Amino acid sequence: MANEENLIPNSKRTPSELRETCRKGGIASGKVRRNKKEAKELALMLLSLPVSSKKIKSNLDKLQIKDADQSNRMAVLARFLTDALNGNTKSGELLFKLTGEMVEKQEITGNNGERLIPTQPFIMADEDIEEMKKRLADD
Repeated sequence: MANEENLIPNSKRTPSELRETCRKGGIASGKVRRNKKEAKELALMLLSLPVSSKKIKSNLDKLQIKDADQSNRMAVLARFLTDALNGNTKSGELLFKLTGEMVEKQEITGNNGERLIPTQPFIMADEDIEEMKKRLADD
């Protein structure tokens, strides 16, 4: 392959060439790290802003979330909850992971080796689900 023929192994480079290549790599790596840090800071700032949509604010009011707590972060989490209650298991999983309530691939057994935790997930009563859906329903 023509491209591979152009590659020079590090063992054949001079110490100054290696130093220059490493310096350029370090500069590029620092730039990427700074960009990632800035993106994270901006995302955190956006999540901390108060909700600006009247529709989203109304939905958060229905969930009885105080005005002071109605941030974009809360709106996203409330959406995960709504989706989870409507059957989106990934949203439910994410909420449980965020709260530290989800234990991954850990089986608890008794002295006799039988599973103590049922294989079926906890299921809310239909009345509870319907009540939650009513509170979250859009106008």
